[in-house]
Amino acid sequence: MPIRDRGTSFQASVTVGGQRARRDFKDRVDAELWESETRAAMKDGTWGAGPTFATRKVETVGDLFVVVRDRFWSTTHSAGHLTRNGQFIVDFFGEDTPITGITPARIREFTTSLIQGGNANATVNRKLAALSKMLTVADQEGLILKKPHIDRMKEAEGRMEWWTRDMERAAFDYCDWAGRADLKDFITVSLDTGMRTMETFRIKEQDLDWSMGNGILFVWKSKSGKARSVPLTTRAAEVYRRRLTGANGGRAFRWSVWSMRDQWRGLVAHLEAKGFLGIGSPHTLRHSFCSRLVQKGVPLLEVGKLAGHASMAVTMRYAKLAPNSLTHAISVLEED
Repeated sequence: MPIRDRGTSFQASVTVGGQRARRDFKDRVDAELWESETRAAMKDGTWGAGPTFATRKVETVGDLFVVVRDRFWSTTHSAGHLTRNGQFIVDFFGEDTPITGITPARIREFTTSLIQGGNANATVNRKLAALSKMLTVADQEGLILKKPHIDRMKEAEGRMEWWTRDMERAAFDYCDWAGRADLKDFITVSLDTGMRTMETFRIKEQDLDWSMGNGILFVWKSKSGKARSVPLTTRAAEVYRRRLTGANGGRAFRWSVWSMRDQWRGLVAHLEAKGFLGIGSPHTLRHSFCSRLVQKGVPLLEVGKLAGHASMAVTMRYAKLAPNSLTHAISVLEED
């Protein structure tokens, strides 16, 4: 059924083969995206998989792990890693230990044991993240009075991946060959606007102003909470003009997140077979947007504004990609 406007919220309902789901959202686009994803999950049998707190008595660390694994982790791309980290947690704290036995003191002991075991800080943090997820679920379900605080380890700055022009051309060749027009358009606007995946999926005709240059795109809802505007490149403008023709106020990208992820996996497999490395996830396209701007000499402050970064600290990760600008800066100290 269509999204219902309830005045202060939007209600999305899905019914497929006797399965029913309903949720309220503050934003119509979020409701539409959830409706699309839920319908796809119901059709392929992945919706509602695994035990829930309504069907299973959850008292111990082992019980909590099983529910979180089957209800939240099993359908993700990182299911294997998350499950192994969760099992590691069960082995340390004890399968039959009450959930309330995961105290701040025991968490510190857990962290210490990981460090003494020779794990890198990043590895320690991945296991702590799994523990945090389990405790968040326990807190939300009222199984503990309050979620304990978990201190994370400081990680060394890793290598940032971004797409080269050769990788971009190879991706477009694949999309043309495989008939992936939606994926090609998605890659194009992501590379040229730096939008996050969900931001791209929310864009509608009213979010574009064609009165200046190639057009201006407005991102009203973002992860950082900051609205921003991004001037369009010629090719990004062409994509939006074409996709919004006949959209009748709808979104430019009307395919489901599930479909996009399936197509992305096919693209990754193809590019890896061609010898390309560092393809990453769709979010890598956002890194590529920022990286290309910095490498072309665009000031970091402007890059941060275009990307909608929460702070300059985030943008500064790209500073190392602009060594020439640093060389120019230090040259002013040379004597005439």
